[in-house]
Amino acid sequence: RYCSAFAHHLREHSPLEQPVFTPINEISFVAWAVCRSNMLYPHVANARSDRQKLKKNLASAVIQGCQAIREIFPRALFLHTEPVLRTAERSDVPPYAVGAVDPHDERFDVWDMICGRLAPELGGDPSYLDIVGVNYYHSRSWNKSTGRGSHKFDALGTKPLSATLIEIQRRYQTPVTLADTGHFGADRTVWIDNLAEEVVIAQLAGAEINGICLYPLIDRPDWENPHEWHRDGLWHVHHEDPSLYRTLNRSYADSLLRAQLRLAPVSSAERVCMTC
Repeated sequence: RYCSAFAHHLREHSPLEQPVFTPINEISFVAWAVCRSNMLYPHVANARSDRQKLKKNLASAVIQGCQAIREIFPRALFLHTEPVLRTAERSDVPPYAVGAVDPHDERFDVWDMICGRLAPELGGDPSYLDIVGVNYYHSRSWNKSTGRGSHKFDALGTKPLSATLIEIQRRYQTPVTLADTGHFGADRTVWIDNLAEEVVIAQLAGAEINGICLYPLIDRPDWENPHEWHRDGLWHVHHEDPSLYRTLNRSYADSLLRAQLRLAPVSSAERVCMTC
C-alpha cells in the first residue's frame, strides 16, 4: 500500500517515465541488526532461523511493492542495495565480525529471493532485479590486532572488491552500482584511490559498473552521539560554530577527481583484450 501510494504521488508531481525505486534498503543488514546484535529493537540476539525468516518477510514486502509500483510505472526500474563483505577464511577473526567468517554464504540471499532463485513461493522474478546495489565500507573486513575495519584492500588476505563485483555481475547479469561507499579521517584519500583501481579491474574483466555514490558529501555526527563528528565528508562542518560553516577537504577532493578521471568508460577493445 505504501509503495502504491508513493508511486501515485510521484506520478502526479513528476514527469519521470522510468524512475528507479529502492523499496527497502539493506535487508541483510536490518536482519542482522535485529537478530544478531543489540543495535535495533528488540535488542536481543536470536537464532539464525529468525534472521532468515525476517529476510523472507522483508523480501516478500519488496516483491509486492515492486508489483504495485509497476502497475503505475510499467517501465520502472528497481535498485536493490545490500552490504557486501570481504570474506576472510580465518578462524582467528574476532567473534563480533561473525559475518566475515560465517560458513553459510548468505550474501546473495536477498537478491536471490527478489529474482525468484530462492524461496520462489514469495513470487520473486528476474524482472524485479534491474540493478544490483552494493554498499561497501571499511567495516566489511576486520583487523585481528585492532578489532577494527581496515581501509586496506588486502586486509586479512580477503577477496578483493573487484572479484566480488565481477562475481555479482556474472551471477545476475545486471548492472552493478556501488550505491554507498566512503571512509573517514586521513584514510579517505587512500580509500578512494584503491576503490577506483578495484572498479577498473572489474570493468576490464567485463563487469558493468554503472555508478558510485560517495557518502557522505558533508560531515555528519555519529548516529548515536550527536556531539561526535566523524570527519568523513568532502566538506568539513565546523560544528563548534553556530553558523556550521563548511570547508572543502582538498586532499579528499583531489582523490575524488583522480578517481573520476581513472573511471572514464573503459573501451570495448580493452574489455575484450582483458577478458581473453
